[in-house]
Amino acid sequence: MREFEGMQDDIHSLKKELNELKESKPDAINIKGVVELTELKPSTIRDYCRKSKIPCSKRGKSWWFSRKEVESWLLDRSQTSV
Repeated sequence: MREFEGMQDDIHSLKKELNELKESKPDAINIKGVVELTELKPSTIRDYCRKSKIPCSKRGKSWWFSRKEVESWLLDRSQTSV
């Protein structure tokens, strides 16, 4: 029983750390940020933007993304490919 309680404490601590990490990162990211999150090539990301396959917006000549929306998009993609 103590082992289970210790695991619960560990899980709680990890969740807290994850939430703090998410809050410390800016939400607006550019293509370079999406490359880091997805490991896709910049040209693939731009192609996905043009085809509306990834949530994004264009400001001037640059594509911008919400980190939260990209993370959600990645999660959706991983669940549909399983």
